[in-house]
Amino acid sequence: MNIGPSRIGRQESAAMVGVSLFTATVFAMDSQQAYSGGNSTYIWMPLSILVSLAAVMVIMSAMEKSGADTLDKLFTAAFGRIVGRIAAIPLILLFIASAFFILTDFVNMIHSFVFYNSGYWEIALWVLLTSLLLSFMGLECISRTTLLILPMFAAAVLAALLIPYKSYAIYRLSPFPGNSLGDMGRLTLHNLLRTFGAMMALLTVTDKLCGMRFAKSSCLIGAVCAAAFTALTQFAIAMAFDYIDLADMLFPLYRMEMIMVEEGYLFRMDNLSLFFWLMAGITTAAYYIYGSAMLWCRCFGPKDTRPGVVAFTVMTGCAVVMQSEGHYDEFRMLYYNVGIWGWTVISLPLIAAAVLSVRRGMAVRSGKV
Repeated sequence: MNIGPSRIGRQESAAMVGVSLFTATVFAMDSQQAYSGGNSTYIWMPLSILVSLAAVMVIMSAMEKSGADTLDKLFTAAFGRIVGRIAAIPLILLFIASAFFILTDFVNMIHSFVFYNSGYWEIALWVLLTSLLLSFMGLECISRTTLLILPMFAAAVLAALLIPYKSYAIYRLSPFPGNSLGDMGRLTLHNLLRTFGAMMALLTVTDKLCGMRFAKSSCLIGAVCAAAFTALTQFAIAMAFDYIDLADMLFPLYRMEMIMVEEGYLFRMDNLSLFFWLMAGITTAAYYIYGSAMLWCRCFGPKDTRPGVVAFTVMTGCAVVMQSEGHYDEFRMLYYNVGIWGWTVISLPLIAAAVLSVRRGMAVRSGKV
């Protein structure tokens, strides 16, 4: 897909941001880290979304005042062309890593609970090819597919929360709030990189959103809705399972639909819900891969995102298969280090925004603006 003219609306862009944030905070998460000392995910996960939203709004305001309508122009205006290209590389890697984490968790979910007699690489290939097709067809296809599946995706999440309502128990929230303030702050910072990338990927295509004002409102709508849904979902999970069990549990939202007290018309609704959740995961991965390819093209010159899309999808696919072939511990350590050192990636666009703000202030004082 050529990086030339293409337009999406507020609904499509807000859907991409919201679905990406929800999948990052509910499906693509490390249960051992999130629940090891207690369960306060319904507090710090929505908080990490809102903190990331505040940071992105600061960056967008600096971009709007300086006339930089895309992320690559922000780096170029702040650091110069050569240093700006170097500063964009960590964000490209962040988008690829985000796609990897989401695809890995969904492939593991399907392999563990549905097609457990099938080969891991066969399932991964099917998921990767679908994600490749979406990202290969471009931004309009990704965004409108996301908006199309959003109602059923939300309905599947709500169904997963309502089906096991008889199993909810308020005592499972003990000890409340689950973690100390220091631990919640640490977990919030650790999760920032996962939520920050979902909104930063939109800044690679803000020129296709009819202006920065639309991009701001899209991020605001998507982030607030995702924070509300995340808080509701994690609170329901906290009342369904003890935090000790959650620390060793894979995909608690999926497991919630399997603890019904009695069978009925909604028995095995989990497989139907998984279909819509998987589609959301695939579109989210395509969104990240397309964002990384777009940022690469705009920083390093290619006019077509398709070669980058193919290359980054292959990189992601190799990583997905490698983690299942005896390298799980290494990729788990990568997941941990990404969260620990992710603040360095987050700081790059914030530093660029600060540089532009200082320059603009100096220009105003000197009478040049």
